[in-house]
Amino acid sequence: MHWPVPAVCVAPARQCGRCASRAPGRSGVRSEHLGPGAITLDGALDEAAWRDAPVISLTQQNPHPGGPTPYVTTVRVLRGKDHLYFGITCVDPQPGRVSLHTLQRTVINPPTTA
Repeated sequence: MHWPVPAVCVAPARQCGRCASRAPGRSGVRSEHLGPGAITLDGALDEAAWRDAPVISLTQQNPHPGGPTPYVTTVRVLRGKDHLYFGITCVDPQPGRVSLHTLQRTVINPPTTA
């Protein structure tokens, strides 16, 4: 069974517009204009705005660039008045095999109390 993991990222639209304008000759990404109150920033991509937004499908980069992969990642972009909203869905065919690792560090000089 595939379990999609949705995420929402927000970026200032003005900054992104400047970056895009500095890349002559690069193809752009289409975005859907977002009306007021069209989405809720809750991590779920279940509003009509997300469903109607153009889909960008990412391809495998490692170990076989462009090769087939069971890990499907899609990105949708919405454009608000002052921000860009990125809805990212990652599908893992075996979510039960996902493992988390902690990055515990050794404290060489522990803080002292006075």
